[in-house]
Amino acid sequence: MNRLNEATFRMYEIKKKKKALYAEEKQAEEEFIAAYEEVLSKTREGKTMEDLERRE
Repeated sequence: MNRLNEATFRMYEIKKKKKALYAEEKQAEEEFIAAYEEVLSKTREGKTMEDLERRE
């Protein structure tokens, strides 16, 4: 029975980590999209990538 409890706990911990990684991945995707949209809007204003890189 102890082995079953340990295996169950391990599965639970792995699922918890997967959930956290998924949330982190989604946040990174949202940050990427926001940055990409910012670059697109700036290039539509006539600024080049070089102009944007100089700003940073």
